[in-house]
Amino acid sequence: MVDGSLLVVRLEDSSGMKRISVLTCICLLITDLVIAQDGRKNIANGFNKLDSVSTAEGVEAIVSQVDKRYVKFRVSTSLNFELDHCKSLGDINQFKAISKADFDKNGYTDLLVVGIVDKIPTILTLMGSSENKISVNILSRWRSRRCSIAKAVTEDEDTFIELKYFRPYSQMPDSAKLIFKFGDFVEYNPKTRRYNVEKIEYKFNDAFALEINTNRKASLKATEYNTLRSDYFNAKYIGRIDVARYEELLSILDYSDFPSLQNQYDIGGSHFSSGILKITYNNGLVKIIVDHGLIGTFALNRIHDKMVAIRTNQEWKLEAPKALIPLPSVSN
Repeated sequence: MVDGSLLVVRLEDSSGMKRISVLTCICLLITDLVIAQDGRKNIANGFNKLDSVSTAEGVEAIVSQVDKRYVKFRVSTSLNFELDHCKSLGDINQFKAISKADFDKNGYTDLLVVGIVDKIPTILTLMGSSENKISVNILSRWRSRRCSIAKAVTEDEDTFIELKYFRPYSQMPDSAKLIFKFGDFVEYNPKTRRYNVEKIEYKFNDAFALEINTNRKASLKATEYNTLRSDYFNAKYIGRIDVARYEELLSILDYSDFPSLQNQYDIGGSHFSSGILKITYNNGLVKIIVDHGLIGTFALNRIHDKMVAIRTNQEWKLEAPKALIPLPSVSN
């Protein structure tokens, strides 16, 4: 650090050396330099604007700025939506409206926030990353007006989210222990089993059906509502799923322990999206999961995301250029 001092200047001329003492006043903005140095240090250590947020108003401002879907989001500092139902979740005083952690282990602070949007309990995570980039992730993917609470828990080197909530039309509370894996939060599974997956079949609404074999060869029957860069594509296609995405899909299936999932999840109403997953594995065993309303487990929700994305992130070759092709039934 530089400070003001007596500056000695040596001037040289033909007669030799002459020493001239000059009192020089050096005015430095030391505070600004320190702040700049600390700022560079903080960026290097994973600092972002989530580190300095501590109030409900501050969180709400960031949420509305980052994701316009949640401009009406309000932090619920009382954690009471319908008190009778909240009581059945246990001691809600151990839960906080705003919690800080590094869920994805990228070195930047994340927030877990319990709030409400138009009387709907809403739990969000704000995920911090480099260059002050923030993404909003919704954990309360069901639309229940009953109480939902969550808290961050650190065990050894992992940080989890303990979630307590009600599923739609259910009188009994549910719970989940979530960990950040595969780009999202899924149920923690400490003992992952490896299954020999032989075929994956998937049907989403009346939009498309997808089949992937063990050699990664795949067929896609796109019927309606399929778009890529605003262009409709409704036909039959063939291709081969790239190794990285196929291996990731198998990893999610294993981690979800898909044979143990329910055969059916149902939101109990019409006009909701549905996904049907059929897995042939371990020498011909078959598991079929019908998820009406996409309200199954968090891991199953991640599988839905991956299967839907395969339509547009793979190279497909047109096989049957027809406007409409009937979707196959996913059944035994």
